[in-house]
Amino acid sequence: MSDCHSSSTAEVIRTQDAKGHKIPVIALAGQPNMGKSTLFNLLTGLNQHVGNWPGKTVEQRSGNFSFNEREYHLVDLPGTYSLTANSPEEVITREFILTEKPDIVIAVVSAANLERSLYLVSELVCLPVPIVVALNMMDVARQEGIAVDAQELSQALNLPVIAITATKALGVRDLLQKAQEVIEHPTIVHPNVPEIRKDVADAIDLVEQKIAQYVPQDHPADWAALKLLEGDVEITKKLKASLPPEIEKSVSEILRENDDAMVAVASSRYNWIGDIVRRCVKKPKMGQISITERIDRIATHPVWGLFILAGILGLVFLADFYHWLTRSGLVG
Repeated sequence: MSDCHSSSTAEVIRTQDAKGHKIPVIALAGQPNMGKSTLFNLLTGLNQHVGNWPGKTVEQRSGNFSFNEREYHLVDLPGTYSLTANSPEEVITREFILTEKPDIVIAVVSAANLERSLYLVSELVCLPVPIVVALNMMDVARQEGIAVDAQELSQALNLPVIAITATKALGVRDLLQKAQEVIEHPTIVHPNVPEIRKDVADAIDLVEQKIAQYVPQDHPADWAALKLLEGDVEITKKLKASLPPEIEKSVSEILRENDDAMVAVASSRYNWIGDIVRRCVKKPKMGQISITERIDRIATHPVWGLFILAGILGLVFLADFYHWLTRSGLVG
């Protein structure tokens, strides 16, 4: 990528380019071990701004890079499995998207484990932010005998999906090209969202009507209502501080009547994921053994596994012993 390079450390935190134009902000979101950090390092190089999020011990990484003669600010959001306020990482990720309003979110998912990595996407599609999906680890999926149709996935999500292999920089230029198109030519896109059971959906609408004028300005009322029915601690705390007593009592009554809403919402997401995976993913036939499984079978064998472990430990010992002999001058 000749025209995609990292900036100097002094440039990382700038918000305007040399011409005085606002530098678009791209947020990278994804679950742990999806290759998000690999993509971030590839784009920003070693010149990154690293610190902690305000008031948190969670690491914050950001950096600038150039592509097609345009400069972009990239923020690596903490790896998180969902956007429910169960951890500082989850709160940071969703609050950054809601309050900082990045120009685009690149959702990094794994082609080798699409079913698991789509759960975060099922929550991102409910937020008012442009999304491009980076379908990473295509090489790992192929090794496992898994085929993922990126075009079919794009149609299923109604979002742009670009297949990449971040470790080899394959498809990254196409990903940046698509992100640039979305940023420069924004259009109203309605992604496919999980369909919630009707009685719970009606309860969400009712709660939304009651809390709409009391929701923090940066938070969509429908999303806040959904989070209330999920029992989200942070949203519940914020709205308790702003709702009049009579409204709070009315909302609490609706929540009590729909105490199974959390399960219903989670089920709707898993059903949504299941439908998409069945549509887009082809797995190895029954009885077909992948390369990884073959290696695992040998490495975990009760007999051969011990020989392999002994061989590795022996090699480490020999290498360490040879290094000691070299430092002692006993060998040339």
